[in-house]
Amino acid sequence: MDDTNKKILRLLHRDGRMSFAKIGEEIGISRVAVKKRVAKMEQDGIITGYTVISQRKDLYRIHFDIQLKNQPSQALCDFLNQSGLVTEMFLMTGNVLQVKTQAPDISELKYLADRLCKEFENELVKVTARAVKERIKDPNGGIGYEYVERRDFAGNECLPERNND
Repeated sequence: MDDTNKKILRLLHRDGRMSFAKIGEEIGISRVAVKKRVAKMEQDGIITGYTVISQRKDLYRIHFDIQLKNQPSQALCDFLNQSGLVTEMFLMTGNVLQVKTQAPDISELKYLADRLCKEFENELVKVTARAVKERIKDPNGGIGYEYVERRDFAGNECLPERNND
């Protein structure tokens, strides 16, 4: 992947609805060249889709860490995908399946966890669930968290010193 494609991807990550003309203007190539490059990246599987990221405050968000005995079965992955509650799923090192979920009612997520544990008990070692308390960095790259001076228990500043070379 060349630098131009990387620039296009960065802009699309920031705003998936940015027009080809605007992208071209930002990086100094024509709208048609951008369109061809995006089409090629879609064809090559580099760009696999475009999505809406909801930041609704009325949804409950739970992240599950599912410790597995082995690799996840297709049945387990299908079950989670078809629940309609899973937003992202990652296979982590150590046979851990990390599953991000959201729902308007916490009971839906509890029901999902209960069914998961009952239907796939032979594949599971442990299931840990954590509720999302606060989003600090949003998916579009912005940080919605203001700097507050942080000190440890001894009163020392916690942030590393800046190198002013």
